[in-house]
This record gives sequence, C-alpha cells and structure tokens, in this order.
Amino acid sequence: MAKETKSKQIQKATHGYQAGGDITVNDTDAFVELLKSTEEKLRAEYNLAIARQSIQLEKFTQLIIPRLTREEYRKAFEQPDYLLNVTEAQKSAIRTDSEDDLLLLADILEQRAQIVQPTPRHKMATRKALDVVGQLSQDDLDTLTLLWYGLYMTPQVNIFEQSIAVLNQHIAPFINGGIPKNDSWTADLDILDCINASSGGINHLKSFAQLFAEHKYPGYFVIGMDAEEAEEARKLLKSVKPGLENLVIKHSLNADNLLLFGASEEQFREIINNNVKLTEIRTKKIDEVVTLNKYSSKINDHINEAKKALSKHEELEKLNDWWNESKLPGMTMTPVGIVLAYSNFHKSLPAVGCPSLPSLLSGS
Repeated sequence: MAKETKSKQIQKATHGYQAGGDITVNDTDAFVELLKSTEEKLRAEYNLAIARQSIQLEKFTQLIIPRLTREEYRKAFEQPDYLLNVTEAQKSAIRTDSEDDLLLLADILEQRAQIVQPTPRHKMATRKALDVVGQLSQDDLDTLTLLWYGLYMTPQVNIFEQSIAVLNQHIAPFINGGIPKNDSWTADLDILDCINASSGGINHLKSFAQLFAEHKYPGYFVIGMDAEEAEEARKLLKSVKPGLENLVIKHSLNADNLLLFGASEEQFREIINNNVKLTEIRTKKIDEVVTLNKYSSKINDHINEAKKALSKHEELEKLNDWWNESKLPGMTMTPVGIVLAYSNFHKSLPAVGCPSLPSLLSGS
C-alpha cells in the first residue's frame, strides 16, 4: 500500500472516531495509529478532569477554612458523621462549576458544625442536602427559599410598615431571576426530596397577605384596649394573682392601644390556667378582662391593608401575585428542603428573626 493511501485511511478513520460514525480500518498500522491517538486523547481528557477536580477542591477548601475557628472544627470532627458530611460536600464540589453551589456547600457545613448534638433527622437532612447541591438550578433553589421564607421567616421589626420593608429587602435577592410562571418547579423539588407535593396542608390556600398578617402578626387582628381599659384589665388581673397584670402589653401594630399577651383568647386563657387555680370569682374577672380586649370583626379589611402595604414594594408585589396565582398544591417542606433553603438564604443575608435550624427541623 502506498504511503499516501495509508495516510488518507488514517485520516478517514480518525475523522470517523471524532464524528461518532462507522470506522473501517483495513490496515494494521492505521488501526494502531488510531488507537494511539484515541489513547492520547482520553489521557489528556482524564488529566484535565483530574486537574479541574483539584482546582475545585482547592477553591472549596479556601471557602470553608475561614468560616470557623480551629476549636470549632476540632469539636465538629469529634462527631463521626461530620467527616462523612465533608466527604459528601467534596463530591458535590467536584461535580459543579457554580461558585454559588460552592458557597452553599460551605454554608451547609458551617451550619452543621455549629450544632453540638444534632438529631438523627438533622444528620440525615444535612447529608442528603449536600448531595442535592448542584442538581438543582439556582432558580429552583431560590424558589424553594421563597417558599421557606413565606412559611417560616418573621422580620424582627414590630411596626407593620417597617416589617414590610424588611421583608422586601430579604426576598429581593431571590426574586431577581424571576418567579416561575408555572408549577413545573414543584416536580423538580419533589423528585429531589426538597418538598412533598402530595402531603397537603401548609397554609397555601391562604393569600400571601393573609399569611403574612395573620401568622406573622396575630395581634394584627386584635383592636386591643385603650389606656383606661388597659388599666382596668391590669387591676383585675392583679386581683386574681399578683404578676398577671404583666400580661397586658403594648400593641405592636397600634401604638395607641394595648392588648393581652397571646395570639388568641384561647391562648391567653391557657396561660391563666397554667398560672393560677381558677375559682368562680376569678373566672368572672378573667371574663371581664377578655371582654375589654376587643377582637376585630373586620379581618378582610386588615388583609386589604396588608395587600396595600405589599403593593408599595415591587418585589413583594411580584411575590404576592405569584403566591396567589400559581395555585400551589398542598405541600410540606422536607428536612432536606429546609436545610437547603436556610443556607441559601443565610449565604446572602443573616437569618435575622428566623427560628434556629434545629427548631425548624424538629417541626418539619
């Protein structure tokens, strides 16, 4: 065979390999040449992959190290499962090209290291969350965070208008990419065990304005008492048992009024029952006190006020519209979803006013 013909066969065979087509090599030298070039190509790709992994692990390590003190790391590694968490995080770090994913992995490890005695649920949720990182798009993760925020987050500001402003500041980073226009995101999160889309029941049939006003600020539905009524309530409570007068507190949403401690009349009466043995006379006095603490019969008016407050902020109005129009199915957030959403929020903003992660997981 002429040298030129052999060269053309090699070129043709190599081209067939690269294009994924059928390869026919009739010459032994051409076949050996093809194997050699293929081996070199695979070796180069392998070396690139190893180098990339080393770079990712180094970047990830540099993100983790400054987060905790040497003593905090020592205590964390005394727990056998923490090393498994670090290994799981490293595997996910290698799989992703996203800087946001690396930051999320680092924050999950940081949160886990700060829990001295995690529950089995916390341990499992952390490990599974570390594995999920990189498999969720940032948009899905931000949507999960918005869902978590609506259900669990409470701004620490008591004045209603100010709390709305804080809420807007908190959710803005997670809404900039846009909110899903359909419910397809629920399937992705359900498959990865971040939500349970078929278990039903966490307030999603309520509008966002009602959820915010009612569950974040139960006193918003209580008119309360003016100064004269509050003084009478204090005297009655003190006559039942000294110290109970302290259950008359400032109305966080109406500076001119006061109200009884507790989210409802039932809760207030439960507090009384836990602190004093009620006689007939004492019960009558408590009834008088409850009568002084007026409850609003215009709940819809209060919700409309909340809607107006939300509409003053562009990002909150978007969230309100999405929450109300997407017709979310009844669902619950799983421990895995809570860990991911908590850290996704925390890596952008301090979780001010949020329950601790262990308490969130204990109630999930």
